[in-house]
Amino acid sequence: MTTSSARPRVVVLGDAEQALRRLGQWQAIDAMADVVVHYQPLRGVALICV
Repeated sequence: MTTSSARPRVVVLGDAEQALRRLGQWQAIDAMADVVVHYQPLRGVALICV
């Protein structure tokens, strides 16, 4: 097993209301991981690139 020092990546799909960042407490997650929020639905090939 190999270990990696890279930060994990958290991807949030479909926050159409753009509410998660405003209403949630993301400080602890942001400190530990790279967070990417997609507000519009992703389909097809776009999901692979996430």
